[in-house]
Formats: sequence, structure tokens, C-alpha cells
Amino acid sequence: MRRFVGNSVHLSWTSAPLRLSIANTGALRWTSYVIDTVLLVAAILLTLILHQYPLVNGWLTMKTALLVLYIALGVVALKRARTRFGSVAALIAALLTYCLIVGVAITHRPSGWFSLLHP
Repeated sequence: MRRFVGNSVHLSWTSAPLRLSIANTGALRWTSYVIDTVLLVAAILLTLILHQYPLVNGWLTMKTALLVLYIALGVVALKRARTRFGSVAALIAALLTYCLIVGVAITHRPSGWFSLLHP
């Protein structure tokens, strides 16, 4: 399970700039949908396996909220942005959100990487 989630996250991270550059390709759009669906399913499976649920544990609530934000920013970057600048801005915001998700996943604290600044 851990490898499955790790591979899905890695694929999402590495394909983000590629998805923006050739977003009008049908196969790439479907790839984006599959990756996002896999990430959501992995989040649900993680809560069931760990018996830790969003809105009960702060770090998992934050991770889930950031995941939804990451997917929404990806939608904006690929489809909804009206200008190239908007697409690039949404992509950069999505990548920063991804970094925050990783920080929350590693530290198991809602503040993620920022918790390392004040131990």
C-alpha cells in the first residue's frame, strides 16, 4: 500500500509541469483524472488502514484539505485559467501545496514543515 501511494504521489509531482505544457491532449487529461482519483482513493484507504479520520486528527484533516486544494489548483491550471499566466500561477500554487502535503505527511502535524521551525 505504501509503495502504491508513493508511486501515485511521485507520478503526480513529476507529471505536473508536463500536464500544463500539453494539457489539451486527451490522453494526458485522462491521466490527470486517473492520478487525482488514485490520490483521493489512497487518502481514503490511509484513513481506514490507520484508523485515523479527518476532523478527528488535525494532521489528517490538514492533509486531506490540502489534497483537495491541490486537485482544485490542478483543475484551474489545466482547464479553468483564462490566460497562460493564470495557468502557470495555479501550477506553482499546486506545487507549493504539494510540498505542504509532504510536510504534513512526514511530521504528522497540521503545521507541516513549519513545525520544524519551533520544536
